[in-house]
Amino acid sequence: MIFSTSWASSFLISAGSRLIAAIPALAGATGIYATAIAVMSTVMAIGSVTLLTVFFAYSIYASFWVPMVEEAKAGQQSSNFYINNSCQKTGTNQYYCCSNFAVTENILNGFNRLDHKTDFSNTDLSIDLSTKDNVEKNTDAWLNNKSLTYDPAGDAAMFLKVPYYAVNTAVPVVNGQGAGQAAVLTYLPTPSDEALNLFQLMSQYPSVVSSLKPFWDILVRIAQDKASTDRLLAEYQAQQDLLEAQKELVDKLINKIEAGDLDGALTAAQDYLDPKKHPLGTEDPCPPGSVCPEEKQSLNNLYDSWQQIVNSYISQIEVYLRQADPDLARFLEQLKAESESLAQQIEAIKQIKAKIEDINMSEVDAAIILDWEEHNMFLNFPNLDLDLRESIWKLLSTYFPDVFNENDLFYFIPRGTDYKVCLNLTYSGPIPGNPQTVCSTISYTPPTWTPTGFAKACSTFTPQ
Repeated sequence: MIFSTSWASSFLISAGSRLIAAIPALAGATGIYATAIAVMSTVMAIGSVTLLTVFFAYSIYASFWVPMVEEAKAGQQSSNFYINNSCQKTGTNQYYCCSNFAVTENILNGFNRLDHKTDFSNTDLSIDLSTKDNVEKNTDAWLNNKSLTYDPAGDAAMFLKVPYYAVNTAVPVVNGQGAGQAAVLTYLPTPSDEALNLFQLMSQYPSVVSSLKPFWDILVRIAQDKASTDRLLAEYQAQQDLLEAQKELVDKLINKIEAGDLDGALTAAQDYLDPKKHPLGTEDPCPPGSVCPEEKQSLNNLYDSWQQIVNSYISQIEVYLRQADPDLARFLEQLKAESESLAQQIEAIKQIKAKIEDINMSEVDAAIILDWEEHNMFLNFPNLDLDLRESIWKLLSTYFPDVFNENDLFYFIPRGTDYKVCLNLTYSGPIPGNPQTVCSTISYTPPTWTPTGFAKACSTFTPQ
């Protein structure tokens, strides 16, 4: 995971991801992409608990909370995309390979384009992009089911407007077995070519306001605690303690699975059920049968979640133990992905805590925040008068100045936007041929930051 120097840069990185718990239960889903989903779990998704602190009452958007995912480890589902691809034979040695991807959560992009890559390395496939006519003949693109037109100037300018797309022809594309780049980069336009700052986006798009609701909820929670951050920080510290213990458990399981010792993995997991080893200590905030006061309920939920977390690993190990030929490689891949995801969440939660510690709220602001919350002002932000919107913005920028500033500009891509990219590839190998694999990758680029949110799909066919 790559964190930039500012806190905002770490989290303001795309827009939109619902809470996904980084727990073994995900691996019970069909297919390897359950693991990819687990990797993209948000920082607040602890075990199977989804209603703990203020954040758990809402869908937390990836624009602020989802860690960056490296391209090499990407799956079909990422924080902001779902992608698939396929290849069809269209003639002798000709294959039409298409990639379809949907924007599953809002994106705040730094450029008015998305970068799509089709990779056919280590194949006997090639494509001719030597002239404008060949590019037009061998590439196609769509936005929301509407065909786009190739713009040769878009390659140089790197900025596009609907209804155009561009292809990077500066780097020669060679046969998949060659020494050059066996990939095609396609640039796709954002639905709008107008760059807006966060205040403007919030004023126009209710979904962007929803994306930012967690920041408002932090302030509401502190205001409810009479301008004190103590209880909220205690809850986040408890979450961090649980995450660190969960990662410790996962890493032990990885060592056991790598050694092929499933029985040892089961014993290691069961050992974490020992009440003396509870990561939050031996004292239950609300012992069974007692009345749990409101101020302890979140900590109590966190405390109780630990047994669920451990039991989920135990259950899965027991499933593998019942199998005659368990797929330990798949289990190991899942655990390693979870370990990385947990490490990212731990780092992110530390930064959230640091940001909360910097908040020194006045009693006047606390009263204003509670009044606005009572009248649902924040979620009604787009419908408010300019003066009131500016007042809310000023308060947010006071406590989160590196997020709520009017200097950063974004190109907004709303959830539900669909794209498609197709290439005409030529096969030059033997018949019958060896399996040919074509992969499609999509990402987005926050302003001044490294591309992130990678989603990737691959398909394999055997020429006949």
